[in-house]
Amino acid sequence: MDQFANMSTQRSVPAALGATGTILGFIGSMGAASSAKRAADRARMAAEIEAQQLTQQGGQAVAGSQREAWSERRKAELLASRGLAIAAASGGGAADPTVTKILANITGEGSYRAALALYAGEDRKRQLDFGAAARRYEGQSAVEAGSDTAAAYRTRALAGLATGSAGLYGKYGLGGPNKTWTPDENALRDWAV
Repeated sequence: MDQFANMSTQRSVPAALGATGTILGFIGSMGAASSAKRAADRARMAAEIEAQQLTQQGGQAVAGSQREAWSERRKAELLASRGLAIAAASGGGAADPTVTKILANITGEGSYRAALALYAGEDRKRQLDFGAAARRYEGQSAVEAGSDTAAAYRTRALAGLATGSAGLYGKYGLGGPNKTWTPDENALRDWAV
């Protein structure tokens, strides 16, 4: 009985260890594939959140510039109104060509500054929108790279499983070195008792 049990153990332990290693390698590679996919999805979500923040900042830049433009127009109106009041109070007349020219210059400067503020806000929005588009592109690239990495890990897992199975089959299967082995009849009889 000891001879048969010893021979059986000599064949089954390496086969079991080989099969276990093959299966663990397969599980590990499939886990790495899942991790690569999850990491890519998280990178895409982070890029999308950042892109949304940049888009929001762009909207805020435009709103801020509109407020600044309104403020510049308001300042010009107040300056023109004060200039008109001073001219009228001085007795020189509000319709004097010099006064009219000064008031027109104040109004023109106010309009110019308002337009400049609007342009600055729109320009900032364009820059932020471009940054948002770049982040979205980076997120999509991360998803594609993660999918490629996951596919490579899955292929590696399947290749390892096939290689391990082929090695085990070749060593312990029908074509292996112990194909013609037959146990000693006495060992079989002792084992059966």
